[in-house]
Amino acid sequence: MHKEWERLDVGCFTDIASDGIGLYIIHRYETKEGVVQESLQFDGEKVFFEKYPQGQYVKPFKFIGRMDNDAQRLMDTLWNCGVRPTEGKGSAGQLTAVNSHLEDMRKIVFKKLGL
Repeated sequence: MHKEWERLDVGCFTDIASDGIGLYIIHRYETKEGVVQESLQFDGEKVFFEKYPQGQYVKPFKFIGRMDNDAQRLMDTLWNCGVRPTEGKGSAGQLTAVNSHLEDMRKIVFKKLGL
């Protein structure tokens, strides 16, 4: 089967009902017949792609809780692989600590130089 284009989307969303995070993996491609959308699913025994009509709600592949360490482990792993938020912002606590350190260094330098 010839594919005009192909894309794999990995994403997540907040699930208010379970206070968790729903993860999804969607494979999209276009053939002469049109766009095909498949979502990765797990039925308790096997992992498989299930086709969905374009625009239809896609079931999440897995839910992870906010209170357990799964979400944090995923974020840490992505960070260790070099993935950063689009805005390029680091952790607010990390940035505050760096700014505080720089201010301390400025005070020390100005005091030593008598400025």
